[in-house]
Amino acid sequence: MDFQTFKHKYSLLVDSVQTALPHSKIYLQSILPISKIKEKDYGSNMKIAECNKIIKKNSKGKAMRLC
Repeated sequence: MDFQTFKHKYSLLVDSVQTALPHSKIYLQSILPISKIKEKDYGSNMKIAECNKIIKKNSKGKAMRLC
């Protein structure tokens, strides 16, 4: 999945949870790095770092915490 699609789908997910549960505390979990052996199956740590930046930006200005 490209970064633009990830950003769009992640934003939709977070917004739908916030809309459905407006009085809940929402914690966004960053994606943990993976070992070199798993990179061929799940992508690279560079991609994970970029996705974590997207998650962090998505939490700004909203009543959410990033873990």
